[in-house]
Amino acid sequence: MTLYNNVIKKEQIDNRIIRKFHVENFDLNKENHHQENLTYIDTNDLMDEIYEKEKQILDEALIQAETIKSEAEQEGYTTGFNTGNEEGYKEGYKKALEEIQIEKKEATKLIIEAQKIKNEIIGSMEAEVINLVTSISEKITRIAVYNNDEKIIPMIKNALSDINNRERIIIRVNPINIQLLKNKEDDFLKICPAAIFTFLEDNSLNELDCILDSENEVLDLNIENQIKNIILAFQEKR
Repeated sequence: MTLYNNVIKKEQIDNRIIRKFHVENFDLNKENHHQENLTYIDTNDLMDEIYEKEKQILDEALIQAETIKSEAEQEGYTTGFNTGNEEGYKEGYKKALEEIQIEKKEATKLIIEAQKIKNEIIGSMEAEVINLVTSISEKITRIAVYNNDEKIIPMIKNALSDINNRERIIIRVNPINIQLLKNKEDDFLKICPAAIFTFLEDNSLNELDCILDSENEVLDLNIENQIKNIILAFQEKR
């Protein structure tokens, strides 16, 4: 790169300046010639002026070169700084993404572990909860049955709906409930209109027991069995 276009060689400077300092031809034989009309050239002064001019040009070129160099260095620094900033931003963004992925994996791991602990706790408590629920259900069922004036009638109606096409049905109950059955015979006929009902007393049955004997099937409506069936159904659906 040319630092200063006006820098020229020494011999070019000599020729250019010397051409400006030339001696006009004169005739020594002319009568009107006088000493003061002669033109003299001091070569020492001429060379000093040439070197001074050359020095000035070189100094200006050096100053301009230093300026260009300084500007180039500043531009390079700024470019490098901006490039460094951009690279630093990219590197920081990359590291941030990596840290986010690590945190994400850690969070997922914690969720899985928490779910595992939760399942273990629930599994350890499940049996106790089931036992508690079934115990409560049993007590509620007993209270509901004993406090019901009809007692075993709902169980009998439910059983009759499964054998409504029978023609002969025998119902055996504890003697305390025999009159209750007779009072509900019309309700039984609505469920099994073609059946003939027979009510028998059975001292071997407790107050909440009942046995239905149809043509080819015997149904034991023991209240304890009903409660067990409820508990089994509950346990199967857990």
